[in-house]
Amino acid sequence: MHQTVEPNVWQILSSEEPGRADSDERVDGFCTLYVDDVLVCGPPEVIKGCLGRVTQEWSCSQAEYLSEKGTLRFCGMELKLNPNGGILLSQESYTSDILERYIPM
Repeated sequence: MHQTVEPNVWQILSSEEPGRADSDERVDGFCTLYVDDVLVCGPPEVIKGCLGRVTQEWSCSQAEYLSEKGTLRFCGMELKLNPNGGILLSQESYTSDILERYIPM
């Protein structure tokens, strides 16, 4: 992995010829680390490989995967697959909590 300008986000790189310094590298995914949460984005095989390596170093709970069926939470944010493609990011539950606290229904 290669760190980006954001210290909690790492690029997952692969190269044409692993181990060669002059080999062309490409970004296959991203790994975001925050305290004790990990979010990995990329093709399924990249996600599986990255999480497999992480679990070799640390004891981890069962991985959760983003699917059409529900919402995934990471660092207080909700991620949901957009039916038109891409990922929707929101803080709907956080916003609801704040509204309930200051505007009782």
